[in-house]
This record gives sequence, structure tokens and C-alpha cells, in this order.
Amino acid sequence: MCPDKQTLSAYFDNELEKPFNELVAAHIDDCDNCSGEVDAIESVSKYLHSEPEPDFEASKARVREKLETRVPEAPTPNFWSKRISVPVPMAMAGMVLFFLLVGGIFVVSNLANGYNNDVSAIAAEESRQTEVLMTDLEMVTRYMESQNDIIEVTMQLPEESRFYFSGEPRLIREQDFKNSRQ
Repeated sequence: MCPDKQTLSAYFDNELEKPFNELVAAHIDDCDNCSGEVDAIESVSKYLHSEPEPDFEASKARVREKLETRVPEAPTPNFWSKRISVPVPMAMAGMVLFFLLVGGIFVVSNLANGYNNDVSAIAAEESRQTEVLMTDLEMVTRYMESQNDIIEVTMQLPEESRFYFSGEPRLIREQDFKNSRQ
């Protein structure tokens, strides 16, 4: 099997390790295709080395000359840099209107929040709250099974333990779980 062009190029540049270099050299001696490929690489290398180096200083001078003789473009007017003159009474009226709108939004949002708080307080009074001390999860599940309604359970965990929040846990009875899947 013949090596790829990249390996032949590395062989020509003497970049291969010694055991691989010897294997590729032996293969090139036996294979006309690979020998021709290495000859092509060699001819390209000779051509590139025979060309004179480009004159970078002359190129730099031409570019510098073009930059210096270039005509500057006229600046385009920027919308945000335009000056706008507004009479003082109109500016004052605008500021008053702005503050009235902001104040109105603030008052309306506070009234809405107060209404929501009143509704939630009424709902909390209507719901019954029972505090039961339980020491393990089996007691919690037995208590939940004894209830006929869906109930909310709040568990107070020991303060010395470290827990990381990763979502809303839910405890449901097996019967409710089976009903929710159907």
C-alpha cells in the first residue's frame, strides 16, 4: 500500500522518524508511482528555490504612496450627532408628562399587588392548616393516605444538613399517581 502525499512530502523534507523513513525509502525504490510523486515534489521545491525573493520594500512603498494620496471621503452625517433645539417650556412639559406616566404605572402596579395580596390572604384563611410532627417519611405517607383530599405538605429539614435546590419535589399517593397517568 502506497503512503499518502503528505507522508511522501514529509519524507522528502526528511521529517519522518528513522524507522518510517527507511520503510518509505524502500517503498519508493520499488514503486514507480511514489517515485514519480517524490520527483514532482522535488521539481516544485527546486522551482520555488530558483525564484528570486520578492522585493517587500518596494511593495511597502507603493502601498504607503497610495494611502498618502488617497482622497478622504466626506463624512456622512450621523443621526445621533445632530443638534435638536427644543423650547424650554416644551421640554418641561415633556418631563412632567414622563414623571406622571411613571408615577401612574407605579401606583397601578402597587394597587394590583395589594389586591393580589388580599385575595391570597382570603384563600389562606379558607384553607385549613394542620401542623403535625413526623419523624420519618413513612409517617408522612401514612398521613397522606389517611386524607381524602389533595393536601400540601411542608417539611422542615434539619438545619445542620446541606441540601441543594434542584426543582420542586412532590409527594403523591400511589393511587393519585396511577390516576394521573391514565
